[in-house]
Amino acid sequence: LSILIRAFEKIHFKKQDTIIQQGDTGDYFYVLVSGQVQFMVDDKPVGTAKDGHTFGELSLLYTSPRAATVLAIQDCELFRVDQMTFRFILQAQTKQTDQEINALLRGVPFLAELDGSDLNKLVGV
Repeated sequence: LSILIRAFEKIHFKKQDTIIQQGDTGDYFYVLVSGQVQFMVDDKPVGTAKDGHTFGELSLLYTSPRAATVLAIQDCELFRVDQMTFRFILQAQTKQTDQEINALLRGVPFLAELDGSDLNKLVGV
């Protein structure tokens, strides 16, 4: 978590600014600290988000173009983190979670006999 906090960059957008453009390559994950944004697909409104909401992760996870345009409909303060850092943090969290599940499964009597390779396969399911 401390890596993530240090990696965030604080940015501001004014009302009517475009934060993300549909079809662009994804480069950041965003956390909306204050303000309000509107999501647009093919120039049609499809939703809004307020303080505390996040967006931009799908393009980073799947290396796909941005699915929507995000417009500031109020002055906005956001935190953003770049794609490489986002993926690094996600991988680190996934590895930690897998280790915790592995340890939990080792405590199950009939699974305790499994070797590490088989247990890792089970964790990956």
